[in-house]
Order: sequence, then C-alpha cells, then structure tokens
Amino acid sequence: PISKQNKSQGVKGAVQIITSATSPKHGFFQNKVLRKQQDLSGRATAILNNNLNLDQIAIPEKIAKVVYKPFAVKELINQGYKYKDAAEHIDNFTDLGKKAVQAAMADRPILMNRAPSLHKFSIMAFQPTLTKGDSVETPGLITKPYSLDFDGDTVTLHVPATEKARKEAFSLLPSKNLFNPRSRELNYLPDQEAIIGLYLMSKDNQHKKLNAILPHDMKPLSGIITKKEIKDLFVELSQKHPDKYNEVATK
Repeated sequence: PISKQNKSQGVKGAVQIITSATSPKHGFFQNKVLRKQQDLSGRATAILNNNLNLDQIAIPEKIAKVVYKPFAVKELINQGYKYKDAAEHIDNFTDLGKKAVQAAMADRPILMNRAPSLHKFSIMAFQPTLTKGDSVETPGLITKPYSLDFDGDTVTLHVPATEKARKEAFSLLPSKNLFNPRSRELNYLPDQEAIIGLYLMSKDNQHKKLNAILPHDMKPLSGIITKKEIKDLFVELSQKHPDKYNEVATK
C-alpha cells in the first residue's frame, strides 16, 4: 500500500511497478523482460571479396563485438573472469576480447539476409570472419541467389541465440544447399566478371592452371571456354564432388 503523502508525490508500489497502474501491457515485466531489445542483429552495406570461400563472409569488428558479445562474455566467464571485466574486454576489443569474439564466431554461424526475401536462399548462414572496414564482405558466388550487385545494397545479420538455432544454422551453409529444391538447378555459379575471367584465361591458353584445380576424374579443359561450358563444368563438379565444390569454386 502507498500512503497518501507518497501517492501525491507520484510514488508507486511494487505491484504497480511490475504490472503498471494503467495496463499490464506497460508494466516492468513487459518493458524490461518480454520486450527487451536484443543486440543480436546488425546491418551494413555489402561489398565483394573474392578471397572468401562460398561459406564465408567478413563482418566489421564494430558489429561483431556487439552481436557476439553475450557469447564472448560467457566464453571469458568460463575462463574465470568476472562479468564486468569480461564485458570491458569485449567493449574495448582488447586482444583477449577479440580472441573471445573469434571463438564465439567459430562456434556460431551468422545468418545474412537481403530484403526482399523472395525465397529461402535470400537468408543463409555463413562462417564469419573479422574485417576492419564498415561493410560486410561477401563471396562472388552468392550474388545471384541474393540479387546482390554491390551498388549500395545493404544486408542484415542475425546471430542464432538458442542451441537448437545454432545447430540448424550449420545446415543453412551455402555449400550444403547447392541445388534449388524446386528446379534442381545449381544455385552458385560464376557470373559476369568471373565468366569473362575464365574466358580470357582460356583464350590466353592458360588451361593448365584451370585443369590443376579440377579433380582428376573430370574432363580436362581445352580451347576457348564458353558460358555454357562453364555452367556445364560447375554442374558436373557439383554432382561428382559436392564436398569439393566450395574449395574448387573458390579457387
């Protein structure tokens, strides 16, 4: 109960603080627990980085230390640090904090989405690495499913929170979803500049470099390579060696 004097000064009782005097939808429990904002997502411009493999993206350090903070702090607490000290290491991104963030990233893939989400391949999981820039670096092979053209397109990042979501994220890696389940077509193929590069290599008679990358049981390349031959080559690779597709396609 609240005395008349305290009531006139706007003092609230414990029950009113929890449930709100006007509506249960605006009480402490709703605002601080059920509707508490989570810092497990980020947004940035996407740029190209051909040094990344099919399952990798590079995310800015300033985003990584925020979205992975709960898991990195837990990592340091398990090593014996107090919560306050662990949080300071992450916020200041010390060497210890950076290692904790990288350990959390290695254990927990990140989901990348580009709106509008027209199909399931608009949101996939990736193994993140760190970059000092302000943009999310992506591999060139994912441009078609995501409809990325690197002219300012932005992507959103989401870290799976629960253990079930973390395990499921590993099944959403691009290398484990090579084919479209509806059309059975290959999702991740070289496009635009990559096709021109392969064409120019074949035109300059650099087939040895290309054949050295391919598995031994595949037909060696010869002559000038056309766009159709490039597609047929990658389809054959995905069917014969799906486990090697990521490595060979990246090279």
